[in-house]
Amino acid sequence: PKSGGTTVADILTHCLGLVSASKIGATEGHGNEGILQVNTYADQGKYVNVDTTTLPGIQRAKQLGLAASGLADAIVTHRLQETGFDLFDAQHKARVFCMFRHPVRRGISMFYYLQRATWEPTFDPALASMTLEQYAHSPKAESNWVTRFLTKEYTDKITDQHLDLAKQIMRSKMVVGILEDFD
Repeated sequence: PKSGGTTVADILTHCLGLVSASKIGATEGHGNEGILQVNTYADQGKYVNVDTTTLPGIQRAKQLGLAASGLADAIVTHRLQETGFDLFDAQHKARVFCMFRHPVRRGISMFYYLQRATWEPTFDPALASMTLEQYAHSPKAESNWVTRFLTKEYTDKITDQHLDLAKQIMRSKMVVGILEDFD
């Protein structure tokens, strides 16, 4: 969240000319077709006709054989766990490209974004009347988001074992970019 993912996806699709699988591919009536295909959209981007940002979309992509098809040069999703387990196998591997942002800056950005993002499922009208300091001290503020996300530990206390696992996942599966260094 708020770490440059949209910018990276635009660069992959529009600057590098890669074919992407993302939520865009399932728009304009292409989300229920029985076969995989690449469509060119009005923005001149090329997208495979799947939505890799929802669980049903990931399941559909798996059923249609997205990884094995070789149609997508890049798969854009925030659902790393589900995509990794559901789409890829020993013959069709992937490398995750992640943009990380300083956690405090990302948290601040998320706070201001969620104050006004009425279209987001996580929108909380209570945030609109909070100050940043109130938010930071509230249970609504995130705590160790990346470690929690990578280890699927969303509620309990984060331990050194969680941190070690998150670091191992990052070392073995990810190419990491730092948003503040991104020009």
